[in-house]
Amino acid sequence: MKKLVFFTALCIVALSSCVHDPFPPDPETVCEQGGVDFVNEIQPLLTANCGMSGCHGQGSAQDGFSVESYASIREEVEPFELNEGDLWELINESDPNDRMPPPPASALTADQKDLIKRWIMEGAQETDCGRTGCNYVAVPNYNTDIVAIADKYCGGTCHAGGSPSGGFTLTSKADWENAIDNRGLIDALTGSNGRKQMPPSGQLDSCIINNIIRWNTTGRN
Repeated sequence: MKKLVFFTALCIVALSSCVHDPFPPDPETVCEQGGVDFVNEIQPLLTANCGMSGCHGQGSAQDGFSVESYASIREEVEPFELNEGDLWELINESDPNDRMPPPPASALTADQKDLIKRWIMEGAQETDCGRTGCNYVAVPNYNTDIVAIADKYCGGTCHAGGSPSGGFTLTSKADWENAIDNRGLIDALTGSNGRKQMPPSGQLDSCIINNIIRWNTTGRN
């Protein structure tokens, strides 16, 4: 009888100390419920802001962290637990010298952080929801990737002709370089640093924005 009581007590202690993490939903279910798209939202966002050569991409993995694959990113997050993973801590560091990305790069915007937060709290799945017509391009080319964006969203509508919006055109490679260097184009596209959102019809898909950012940071070819 004593052995039975002891065994029962031992089981109760063991069960009370066992805490199970929430079971991650199936990636397809996440997509069906309108969840965050890792392939078309999270991966491009991290690649554009952290995946430069010498940092966390293009063959480099500073501090052992690379944003070039889901597996490597997944190592830095804890599903459903924001404060248990290094990624969330690094993008929210109050000390500019410790945050990711580091200066002179701008910190992630509140919307970008919220997207990462949602992804983590949905289970940090490798979701590929296919909701965007934009294809992720590691090293975009002006003629094959940027021109189409310009014609559809910018240069072919507002920033063209003799009286372009904002006083600048986006109809050539030189125009884009000038707009990025002198007109705050990247900030306008992301709606950050006090810039008025561009285009005025609504923010571009994050995949498109990040392709533009990658074009700017990978040589503007």
